[in-house]
Amino acid sequence: MIEYLPWSSQVLESAITAYKSGRFSILDLDMGGGCNLNCIYCDSPDRKVSANWDLSTVQHIITNKAIDWLFICGLGEPLHHSNRGRFQELITCCQANGVRCSIFTNGLEIDEWFCQMVQEGVLSVLLKLDSFNSLVADRIYGKKISHKMIANMEKLAKSAVISDNCSNIAASIVPSIFNINEVPELVRFCAQHGFFPLIGELEDSGHAQGRITEIGVDRQQLVTMKEKVSNVLGEQYSIPTCPAILAGIHIDHNGAIIVDQFTGLSCHWFWLQKPKVYQIGHIDEKRSLHEYWKRIVTYRSLRLTDVERSIANIDEYPLGGCGGNVRQLLESYIMTQKVISYSE
Repeated sequence: MIEYLPWSSQVLESAITAYKSGRFSILDLDMGGGCNLNCIYCDSPDRKVSANWDLSTVQHIITNKAIDWLFICGLGEPLHHSNRGRFQELITCCQANGVRCSIFTNGLEIDEWFCQMVQEGVLSVLLKLDSFNSLVADRIYGKKISHKMIANMEKLAKSAVISDNCSNIAASIVPSIFNINEVPELVRFCAQHGFFPLIGELEDSGHAQGRITEIGVDRQQLVTMKEKVSNVLGEQYSIPTCPAILAGIHIDHNGAIIVDQFTGLSCHWFWLQKPKVYQIGHIDEKRSLHEYWKRIVTYRSLRLTDVERSIANIDEYPLGGCGGNVRQLLESYIMTQKVISYSE
């Protein structure tokens, strides 16, 4: 099966190698909460939140060649007018310094410049795709715009670059009561267009908090759907691990450097629940990324025993959520962390 390049096994291996040597190779950056949709399961629906980190500080990290990848996939829509200016400046900076970027977008505001950045390999894209049925899609997205999103997806498909069994485009698919039966068809479309299908379970957060039994599907439905997807692809489907969780540094919209409170991992969404985070520092401190690496490793070392004990009580998810399958992710994390020794 084709992989999504930023979440591919080769990038994961490279990022973990860098992490073991004392370096974060991925900057995971939150934009503001502005968005042009109102998805029924949006995990962060606060549209008034702005990106308050210092742009020049982030640009300095990029120009210093401190990272290989910039991931933008949190909080709001990067192409929304409230985020677009910062986003374009960051991509221009990445392009000039050989840093690649992975972005999560609903695809509504894709234009020729965006497609060009994809075609040149600067941008890799996780694109929203939940249904080809306009009535279903519009209900999920909260606006009657699915026709434009699909048209933009077909335009973007022309910019797809496939190399070494990796594609720079993936489709983000969230199974729900509205589209569960359509998912195999969506996956077939992905296979035909060189997209990786990233199928993640609903998160009990944001608009969906407390409504999982209302809009979600049960375990057996997910297992059955996964079998059908595997048949379409001709091999067993599994959600990959996002390398930024293990080997990235996460800056939130306020410039805080945060980790998952329980594990110390650099992203929290793999729990499929409302985030609980711990602040390691702040980008305004203008310290080196290696200094933050030391702080994060120290925090992770304090949490490792509890993480090990927790694994036996964690159910195996049929799919998993954004970032990967919880049990597999934590097992990989423990193995990685045990070969790193650092203390203040």
